[in-house]
Amino acid sequence: MADRVSYTCIGCGQTDTHPKHQVGLVDGSTAYWHNDCHATVAGCQVCAANAAQGLKGDELLNHIQENRPFVSLMDEDGVIHAE
Repeated sequence: MADRVSYTCIGCGQTDTHPKHQVGLVDGSTAYWHNDCHATVAGCQVCAANAAQGLKGDELLNHIQENRPFVSLMDEDGVIHAE
């Protein structure tokens, strides 16, 4: 597996290689959230689905890759419908 890049979570301020939700901002920049931080702070349904097992780091990455928990939010065209 390729080395993952470290990003800082805007929710908790921690910099690490844990899985993050990449969010495009209005000013064209990008923000990164840990899945559990984004689910808790912003109510992101995709991150809530990913982080539901309480896993972090490599365990969360493996869970997402193996189980694709966010798929339950997709329609038949692969578009995520989250509020």
